[in-house]
Amino acid sequence: MCICVEEKNQGVVFIVHISERLLFSPLSGFFSLFVLGVFCFFSASTLVFCVPLLFSLCVVADRFNLSLFLSFLFLFFSMFSHKPIIVDLRGHLLGRAAAIIAKELLCGQKVICVRAELCEISGSLFRNKMDMIDFMHKQVNYNKSHGQVHHRSPAKLFWRAVRGMIPYKTARGVEALRRLKVFNGVPHPYDTKKRMVIPGALRVLKIAPHRKVTVLGDLAEQIGWTRRATLERYEAQRKVKSAAFYKRKKQIALLRKKETAKAMADPKLDKWKAILKQYGY
Repeated sequence: MCICVEEKNQGVVFIVHISERLLFSPLSGFFSLFVLGVFCFFSASTLVFCVPLLFSLCVVADRFNLSLFLSFLFLFFSMFSHKPIIVDLRGHLLGRAAAIIAKELLCGQKVICVRAELCEISGSLFRNKMDMIDFMHKQVNYNKSHGQVHHRSPAKLFWRAVRGMIPYKTARGVEALRRLKVFNGVPHPYDTKKRMVIPGALRVLKIAPHRKVTVLGDLAEQIGWTRRATLERYEAQRKVKSAAFYKRKKQIALLRKKETAKAMADPKLDKWKAILKQYGY
């Protein structure tokens, strides 16, 4: 018996060959657990979180058809096969971006946010600073180490905003927060990957141009963030490398365009061009 399952999201085809003698064997449950461990290695979920369910499914696999068990297994872990989305927070409104990202996290999507220091908040810097100072005064009287934790880093400020939109004290919320990563700047390896924006959270699309806004990095520096100079130095180095890569990319694209035009100018292709022209190419 051969079971072939195709996972279209990642373009990976897993083929599992199972002999007929293992179908109703007492060891089929252990074999199913081994196969499950292999697929968990490729999935984004944690094996420890699903251990009670795994053992119950293995018992079911001993009593029923193993192929049905494996089919259910692929359906169960299909929700964890999403590739992470890298979001560039530059020019985004903090509340709108946090709300959309929180919903995606609860749906099982991995999200990586970069350049949190360039995220923006509506309102003037003075007003937001007063609100932040009022929040930083909240503490427990009998033990200052308990109660509110006041973050200074822009990445942590954005992370806390997302956390406030997630039921983070439940198992579902804990797993959702594990799918979120927030960084100041664009660290490696995300500096070489494609970054996305959220149209529903862009400042230029959602508020009037004459309205005052506060850059999250400026606000964080006002309340005690001390790593801005270091971050700017690393970002300057990254932008130099990025500019060199983009320049070389344009040169390669131009050479490829010239070679394609040169190849298409070959008279041997005239009859094929006439055929392709009939079909709109």
